[in-house]
Amino acid sequence: MIGIKGFIIVLLICISFFFIGSFVGATISTPLPDHLKGTFPLLHTDVLLDLAREVKSNVSYSFTVSWVMRPGLTNVTIIVHGIYCYKPYTMLICINDKCFKSNGTFSTLIDREEPIIYISVQILFSSKCVVRGSSSPSQNVKTYVEVEASIV
Repeated sequence: MIGIKGFIIVLLICISFFFIGSFVGATISTPLPDHLKGTFPLLHTDVLLDLAREVKSNVSYSFTVSWVMRPGLTNVTIIVHGIYCYKPYTMLICINDKCFKSNGTFSTLIDREEPIIYISVQILFSSKCVVRGSSSPSQNVKTYVEVEASIV
């Protein structure tokens, strides 16, 4: 058996390691990024748009992004690549607690106080949209959404 003195010594050693570890972790932490960029694929777009034309309906894609980044005035840009629409597509975008509606490329400035940026995107393509440059299903045209956030 260790005894009471041994128990107190082990307890003091554990407490000192805890405080030393906390101090070292707090001083070595990396700074939050001030620029983030991501691409999100729109899968099977050509097939879905063909089906939408057949049934005279729309195609909807949605995704959310949650990034840890330095707070401040932030420029957010969202661009759809690889799709051409005769009638503009609609994007519904919510960034933290603010929501926007856009037809086409989206860009806005938002002042953030918190270190997390939460972006929710819903894109509604009409049946008048086509995958740009795909004349046959064998062509593998990439359709994707590019989301970029940067501190101004």
